[in-house]
Amino acid sequence: MHYEDISSNDLAKRIHAFDMTFGSRSQQNLFKDVPLVYMYDDHDWLGNDSGFQETQPGARQTALESYRLAIPHYPLQQPNSNSAHAFTIGTVRFVVSDLRSEARPQQIYSEEQRDWLFRELRQSYLYDFLIWVTTKPWIGTPEQGGDNWLGNPNDRQMLAEVLSSLERRNVLAVS
Repeated sequence: MHYEDISSNDLAKRIHAFDMTFGSRSQQNLFKDVPLVYMYDDHDWLGNDSGFQETQPGARQTALESYRLAIPHYPLQQPNSNSAHAFTIGTVRFVVSDLRSEARPQQIYSEEQRDWLFRELRQSYLYDFLIWVTTKPWIGTPEQGGDNWLGNPNDRQMLAEVLSSLERRNVLAVS
C-alpha cells in the first residue's frame, strides 16, 4: 500500500502513511472503481524484510492495530496476532494469508495460522473455487531463509502436501 518502511511504534505515523495513499487522486480513482483486498507485506509492515521481530517494543502490535484501523477488511481470524482473514462471495471462497506479521527464520507463519489455512484449504470442496491470496511468491530461485516460500522449505512442503491431497482442483493462488 505504501513504501514508508516504518519500523517504529508510532501509530500516527503509520496511519498518516495510509492517509497519504488514500488521499492520492490516482489511488482514489482506483479504489472507487476496483474491488480491493489488501494485505501488508514487505515495506508497509515494519520495514524491509521484517517479520515478527520488532525494531522497537510495541511496533508489531502498532502495525497490527494500524491495519485494523485504516484498512477495510473482513473479520480477522486472530486479530491480536495476525491479519489473516477469509470471506465468501457467491460460490467463491477467498482466503487471505498474513505471511509477514508472524514470519520468523525458517517459519513463514505461526502454527495457528498454518492450521487455519489448512482447514480452509481442506474445505475448498464446499465452493466452486477457493482463491488463496499469498503475498509471497511460490516459485523462484531457492534461497535458504529467503523472503519467499522457497526460503521456507518446511512450510512450503507441508502446504504442497495439503494442496496435492485435495479432492478437487479448484484452488487458485494469487500472489
